[in-house]
Formats: sequence, structure tokens, C-alpha cells
Amino acid sequence: MPDDGGRLTDRRWVLRVALVLVALPFLLTFAKVATADDAPRNHDVALIELRSGDVLGGDLPLVGSYERYGGNQPGPWLFWLLALPAAAGPLGIAAAVLLVGYGAVAGMLAVAARRGGALLVCWTALLSMVLVLGRGLDRLADPWEPMLTVLLVALAVMAVWEVASGTVSILPGVVALLWFLASVWTLLTSVAVAVGVVLVVAVVARDVVRSGDSGRRRALLIAVGASVAVLLVMVTPTIVEQVVTTPGNLTQLLDAAGTSEPTVGLSGAWSALRLQFDPWAPWLGRTLPVDLSSEIDGSSAGVVPVALLVWVASMVALAVAGRRSRSARDPDAEPVDGAPDADDADDADGADRRDLGAPWWLHAGTAAVLVGLLVGLSFSRGAVAVWSMAPTSALAMLIWLAAGWTALGLLLAGRPVRWRARATAAVAALAVCAVVATSVGAVLSDQEPGLLPVAVGRLAARVPSVVDPDRGPLLVSSDATANVVFASEGFGVAELVASLDRLGYRSVVAADMASKFGDRRARPQDATGELRVESGEAAPTGDGWELVGRVDPLTASQRRERARMDRRVAAAAGGLEGPALMRRASTDPALADLLRSSAEVPDQPILSLWYRPTTS
Repeated sequence: MPDDGGRLTDRRWVLRVALVLVALPFLLTFAKVATADDAPRNHDVALIELRSGDVLGGDLPLVGSYERYGGNQPGPWLFWLLALPAAAGPLGIAAAVLLVGYGAVAGMLAVAARRGGALLVCWTALLSMVLVLGRGLDRLADPWEPMLTVLLVALAVMAVWEVASGTVSILPGVVALLWFLASVWTLLTSVAVAVGVVLVVAVVARDVVRSGDSGRRRALLIAVGASVAVLLVMVTPTIVEQVVTTPGNLTQLLDAAGTSEPTVGLSGAWSALRLQFDPWAPWLGRTLPVDLSSEIDGSSAGVVPVALLVWVASMVALAVAGRRSRSARDPDAEPVDGAPDADDADDADGADRRDLGAPWWLHAGTAAVLVGLLVGLSFSRGAVAVWSMAPTSALAMLIWLAAGWTALGLLLAGRPVRWRARATAAVAALAVCAVVATSVGAVLSDQEPGLLPVAVGRLAARVPSVVDPDRGPLLVSSDATANVVFASEGFGVAELVASLDRLGYRSVVAADMASKFGDRRARPQDATGELRVESGEAAPTGDGWELVGRVDPLTASQRRERARMDRRVAAAAGGLEGPALMRRASTDPALADLLRSSAEVPDQPILSLWYRPTTS
């Protein structure tokens, strides 16, 4: 350790402190979750809970969550990952998701320590906490794919940088991570492929073309062999499902992609993506701009993509400085952006120290995420959905990580160690502030599920007073309607099935819900009784229905405000509803503002749950 730097230039000490500090928001979030209502957070989380429980419950999933355009996500690894935690219920799943998130941040910090020392650790900790805070602490324990994968995308790029710098021993883990991302969410398939290309190029360029060390080549062959084995294992469920099912899931995904519904294309993808390049961007906490259909309105992005220009400028500056450096000094000297000043004797796999601080592979991985997201988002139909923007937050964080580290390296090149210590102290202070803000955000975060899932959970709690769990499978269905954009068909079914599952009931659903619930549950013919959710107080059509319970998700004051807003909208709309109302609002700013105000007021119906035994 340099004499002038003190502990602030000791990467090991700084890494240990950083790992403890960044754990605080995750621990505090867990504490909040532990005291929250255990009803499923929403439709998607309920389905993830159910299918994760199926891994050890006799209905092993071979595909992932359902795709709204048809088919399922290609791989079941999210469910398999959460299988054991699901046995402990929602709190177990939340704990697992928080561990995944913390593990991703810890992995990024570990790479930062090896590639840039204490200063890069602090810079990475600062940006990762800003990303967590900007995304919202209420989603930190959410197992839904768009939320779970944000930090993992950033980790994948950092891990590729580590492999490119010579640590080939982690190659199998990086391959596993990339396949996990590609298989759990189709949007990230193009991102994983693009980052994978950078990974292959890095390994070939560094360890195949440049290395003449037979020991290193042997280590590379072992790592590549292990990576191929890992990939084969992880792809197996997808292949098996495709072979044994007709039509297979991959066939269904291809058929869904071939529909005639227009996509946003690259221009639409860029329009949404450039929102993250603004000085005050959504990844920093700005509310995503949405239209009346709750889809992204990219027209509000700034004309100048500031972050993108800063990033490109940093790469140009790095290239110019590198060229000057090669002509002015010994090629074996320290890189211009500043290698780690701590002892690097423990760097794995004999990494070439001349490249330890060079961020070119970090830039390349970030560029791969940019290209992958542009491709993935371009296939969005109609418009880019709000949840599709989640991984763009990781891209924005990576852009500032790469640009900032390059700028710091160039500014500190050739300076005394005390300059680096001062820079580290300044960035560390900012990182501590970010940790404090994120921790406060975790304490203040609302970890409660939505009003409707809580209401459904309260209805489920009344079922034991009407029907015994040992009676047999219950067919769960719903005619309830709610003001929700996504998964409004069969509203409440997933939440009710998940709640009943915890109470020891076996539930079945309609056969056409197999993609969501799995084949074992999609067997209505096995039912010995029916449970039906209805909006309002009227009984379902048919005879023999018994009221189980009725719940109003809203308080009396919320219900009055809802009625008042409904009257205002009806008066302003002149009798228009549905698409006609939306078309009118697109040309009437006053009506559009009124609809936005109305959308901010809870709009949940009174829910009734009915039961009747199935007749033979």
C-alpha cells in the first residue's frame, strides 16, 4: 500500500467497508417486508410464487413466466432459483430476491476493486445506490423479471470486463448469468447475445491470439469446457420442453413474433431509450412519462442525449490519450487511466497488469447493452411498455460508470498517490450520502401489496368457514373488472389461488390458463367446487351460489372521491367511453388532464367471493 494514500488507497479495506454499507438498504427493505401484509403483491408476483412452489410440488416448470403476446419466457430458471425460498412463503421469496440484488452489487464492487482499486469501488458503490434509489425501494424485493434483472444486467457487463482482463476462472459463471438473463425475459435475450459476443471476442483476443503461455491456455480450455457444460445444462429444460410439447414453447414464441401487429421499430426504441440520457433521467428517480394508455411517451426526452455524448467524449479522450501515451513512454508502464495502486499479486489467472485499469472492455460491454436494448425494445408492439424500461436504468448507470471512471483515470494519470487518495475520499463521501439516502428510502418505502391483492387475500381467509380444504380441488374464476392495464382478464384469480395455496387448498383454473398456472392447475374437470370473484354485490349466473364474503378495497373517503371523479369524467366525456374517449382526449388537453387526475385516484371495485359445490 502506498505510503501517502492511507487506507483510502487500500482496495481491500475499502471493499470490505463498501460491502457492509451497501448491505444496509437491502437489510432495511427486508425488515419492512417482514412487517408488511403477506398478500401477493400483484398478479405477476402471485404467479411467480405459485410456479416457484411447483418446482418441488409435483409440476416442474420447464418454461418461464407467460408472455402476454403468446408462449412463455424460454427458461424456468427464475422458478428453479426461487424453489426453496418459496417453501418459506412470500417472505422467503423476498429474502432470496434481496440476496440476488445484494449479490449483484457485491459482485460489481469486487470487480471494481480488482480493475480500478479503491477509487473505482467508491464510484461503483455510488452509482449502484443511485440506481437502487432511483428505481424505487418498493421494488427491491420484487421477484418480477423486469425488477429482478436490473442489477444483474450491470453485473454481467462488469463480469465480462473481469474475464476480458484475464480472470477466465469466472467464465462459467458469466455464461450462466447471461443465459439466465436471456431465458427469464425475452426482452433481454438480445442484450445477453450482444454482451456474449463481447465476451467471446474478449476471450479470443486476449487468451487465444495474444497468449503464448501454455499454462494460461490450459486454464482457458478448462474454463471454456466448464462453460459449455454449464450452458448445456441450463439450456436442457428449454430443449426438453420444445421436444416433448406440441407445439413447443419456442415455436409459440416464434409464431407470436410473426403476427401482423406493428412494432415500434428502432426509431420507437430509440425514442424511449433516450429518456435515460437526460441530465434528470428516470434512472435517477424522475417519473417515467406515460401516455393515457400507460405506455412510454418518448417525445418528452431531451433533444440532446447528454449522457450519451459524455460517454462518447470519454472514449475519444481515452483513445487520444492512449495514442499519445504509447508514443511518449515505455509500453510496460502503468496505463493512462490508472491501474489499481494496491498490491495486485493476488490477481487471478496471471492477468496482464498493463491492462488492469483499462476500461475499454467496460465500454464495449456497455455498448453491447445499448445495442441489445435497441433491438429488444424495437420488437415492442404498439408502444414501449413501462416495465420494458427497467433494464434501460442499468444501461444509464453503466454509461456513467464507464465515462466517469475514464475521466477519473485520465485526470489522475501521472499524479502523485495523494491525488488519488483525495479523489477517493471525495467519491467515498458521495457514496456514503447515497447509501444514507437509499437506507432512508428503504425505511420509508411502501412494501405493502396493492389494495386489490389485499382485498382478495381477505376474501380467501373466509373460505375455510365455508368449505373444508380436504374436500378437493376448487375451480377459481373471476368476472371482476378493475382499472388495471395489465392482466385484467381473469382479475384476482392468481392472487386468490396463491392465497388459497397457503391455506392448504388445491385450486384449479380454466384450461386456457395453462401458460400462466401450469398444466397441473389447468384442469377444471377435477374440481369438486367453484369459487368465483365478482365485482359488486350481484351473485354469479346460475343456481347454488353461497356468499363467502364481500370486501371493499377502498376506504369510505376514497370511495366518495372515486365517485366524484367518475362524475366529472362522465360530464366532460359527453358519453364517450373506451377507445373513443382516448381519441377525444388526444385532441382535448383539458380532458386528457382530467383523465390523468382520475387515474391517480384508486379505482377498485367492491369484490364479492361466491362458492358452490360442483354438480356431478
